[in-house]
Amino acid sequence: MTASRTPVVDPRMLRLLGFEDLHTGMRESLMKTVMDSDVVGFARLSGDDNPLHLCDVYAAETRFGQRIAHGLYTASLISAVLGTTIHEFACNDDAPHTKTRGWSDQVRP
Repeated sequence: MTASRTPVVDPRMLRLLGFEDLHTGMRESLMKTVMDSDVVGFARLSGDDNPLHLCDVYAAETRFGQRIAHGLYTASLISAVLGTTIHEFACNDDAPHTKTRGWSDQVRP
């Protein structure tokens, strides 16, 4: 059984850009409050259960003084911006990156 969900991003609000539309100086932003459930979920998904991310007591003794989100989780937020900003480029089967990087029919970027 599949539950219907409201999309995180309304597809009608996307700006469709191709690779040739990108230029130096373009900006985009994403605001997100990183929640405990985000960090725990990423740890489960990635297998990275470093106590710096998951244990308040351990993290308090580090130079950060508190738990921090995984570095690759923050990198995935960049991917979210790119995936919603240049949606057409990212999802286009004819996009240059699907040809030059050797993506097959079974694996998609």
